Amino acid sequence: GGCSALTGNSTCCIIDNTAVTASTPSNLFQYLNDPFTAPEAWVSRVYPISIGFSSSVVYKNRLFCFGGTASVVTSATKIASGVVSSYSIDLKSLTENNWEEIADMPVGRYGHTAVLIQ
Repeated sequence: GGCSALTGNSTCCIIDNTAVTASTPSNLFQYLNDPFTAPEAWVSRVYPISIGFSSSVVYKNRLFCFGGTASVVTSATKIASGVVSSYSIDLKSLTENNWEEIADMPVGRYGHTAVLIQ
């Protein structure tokens, strides 16, 4: 996910840039399958919902994605609301869009950090 559909902004600065009129969350999710290879290593998946400012962590061969905002953020309001949704995907499957819904977070959040403790 992410907020890619920015209007009036070439710097992707949402909060303090008055030139931004709106930021619409996206459902395109991209990750590097192998960060030490050419740019072709980027993998794109369609996330089940359109979000921005979520948090992700990798555990074993799964990518876990938590929360985010599904709201449109505008320069006038600068307000978004967090979602509770969480999903995971098997990173070994390079050809499938196999997101699985996992337990919701107790409180909706966006702009947070996911931490893996082993």
